[in-house]
Amino acid sequence: KTKMKLTWSIIFQIFLCSLFG
Repeated sequence: KTKMKLTWSIIFQIFLCSLFG
């Protein structure tokens, strides 16, 4: 369960990078 949360955290980070990068 913790790993899933970490995965979403990384996905969200990449998403923000794509938006503002």
